[in-house]
Amino acid sequence: MEVILGIIVGVFGIKGEVKVKSSTDFAKKRYKKGNIVTVYSPFLNIKETLTINNYRKSSNGLDIISFVNKENANDVEKYKGYQILIEKPNEELASDQYYFADLYNCKVYHEDKLIGEIIDMFDGGSHIILRIKRDNQKDLLYPFVDKFIKQVDIENKALYLNPIKGMIE
Repeated sequence: MEVILGIIVGVFGIKGEVKVKSSTDFAKKRYKKGNIVTVYSPFLNIKETLTINNYRKSSNGLDIISFVNKENANDVEKYKGYQILIEKPNEELASDQYYFADLYNCKVYHEDKLIGEIIDMFDGGSHIILRIKRDNQKDLLYPFVDKFIKQVDIENKALYLNPIKGMIE
């Protein structure tokens, strides 16, 4: 299973570097020189395997990475909007940590009532948005923000919401 490290949001400079909005807490480890990643466009269904050449953090909080044999902006411009994926690591996480990929297919509850199931996640700009499939209703788009999430129970594939009035009606 692959996990998403981040989204390429643009080109940085002329030397083949890209700006990445990362969703990993381990950017320095994941973007280490020599690591193999997959860049993937969900819209075009195109995947390409690349090797990390360099990593650094920008002053505005984005990650800046370059790839082996991609030495100028023209080589990487096509990757804007692509996801950066890796195989899910086999490492122990703390009890309150999980991979975003683990949220897929979790049942979503509010006050013990089943709301639906998480079918997708995407970057909403300032936070991740969950797409929750509901029976006989439109999908619910719900912000994945600590304030609105009561509990994440990966072991039981369940997520409990803490919505304010009007968020799930």
